[in-house]
Amino acid sequence: MLAGASPRAVFLLLLSALLFWPLAVWRPLRIVSVLFLVILGAANIVHDGFFGYLIDEFFIASSLRTTSSETREFLTSLPMGTMVWCAVWLLLCAGIVRFMLRKGNEPNLQGRASQRLAIAALLVWAGFLGYSHWTGPLDTTTALRKLHIVYPLHIANAGWRQYQITDALLYTPLLPEPTPPSPQSQVHTVVVVLGESASAHR
Repeated sequence: MLAGASPRAVFLLLLSALLFWPLAVWRPLRIVSVLFLVILGAANIVHDGFFGYLIDEFFIASSLRTTSSETREFLTSLPMGTMVWCAVWLLLCAGIVRFMLRKGNEPNLQGRASQRLAIAALLVWAGFLGYSHWTGPLDTTTALRKLHIVYPLHIANAGWRQYQITDALLYTPLLPEPTPPSPQSQVHTVVVVLGESASAHR
């Protein structure tokens, strides 16, 4: 939605809400999920405001190697509009979290409609896994590449690609250990020195 409201963006937003609805049914997972989405949303707003797209593997690589002074320099160089949007996002999320803490004991998220949404989401996940396994082998790279458009799985895809890049850069090939030659395979070498003999100088 940061790139602009469009039918496709709205559809992907609703799809993401459906696929991750089971996390909202159980309260402990709901709180953790909301806190994760708040932090990730603020980071995405900052990253999109500066670079024009969501967090990717290069941002993760830079964050792991950035000092505190570099972080302060980056934050001070952000556009004012990005800072305003980030502040609005955090205030909105603070209101939602406060509402959830006050209304968290109510069973509204445990009703039949909520449970049916959770079952529908699990069926969609099962259908995706079944279809992907039927069409070919499904590994982590393929699954995340297919699902990165579903928010917030782009961060999982970015983290996995960063892991692959780091693993490739730090890869140390294992060379085979040399085997000592057997006595039967050893060849005796005879060295013949060609030159003038001492008698030739007489």
